[in-house]
Amino acid sequence: MTWLSELFGKKKERELSLEEKEQLKRKWDRFDLFQKGKDCYLKRQTDDALLYFDKALEYNFIENFPTEVTKLFGMRGCCLQELDYDYDAINNFDKSITLASNDCNKYFSRSVSKGAILDFEGEIADIEKAIELSKIDNLLNREYNDEAQKQGYKNGVAGLFEMRLVGARMKLETELNDRKRIENASTLKDKLFWQEMFDEKKAKMLSRIKKRN
Repeated sequence: MTWLSELFGKKKERELSLEEKEQLKRKWDRFDLFQKGKDCYLKRQTDDALLYFDKALEYNFIENFPTEVTKLFGMRGCCLQELDYDYDAINNFDKSITLASNDCNKYFSRSVSKGAILDFEGEIADIEKAIELSKIDNLLNREYNDEAQKQGYKNGVAGLFEMRLVGARMKLETELNDRKRIENASTLKDKLFWQEMFDEKKAKMLSRIKKRN
């Protein structure tokens, strides 16, 4: 059929209207914001990365690039976590997990912020899920295992998660013991004293957690 093409010429593609060109430009401007955020994230320029991710979301990145949304929320969650916005980080990890529920690292990342807000049961549940998913043989887990082994974890990423699980269980046990001491106090005075100590300790630990406006 080559001779037909030569005879009649190739069909000319419809030229985009000015409005369509502008829409296309805006679409790729949004992707550019995401890409700049990703570049800053990889360079550990956390504040700048978060700013770009915020802008990408503001300009409807989700609608234009749905396949990249889980990455955006995952990286944005890590930025928020590093800047001590752990409640906001959890919200972003929730969204990322909804879109990629088989990624062990997303559960582990969320567990860190749950531990920071003293949700130790939630922290433990997320780490246990991360361990479960990390034992599935797939390309993503092999990449995680390679990186973990480079950092000295002979059992791969599961070994890293298991160490964190021990720490999370110890924190929960400490909290339960503190609560039991309050409950079993022999006098009202002692009960009030231990309750005050417990509340002050908890408030101090939570005081560093910030919330975005």
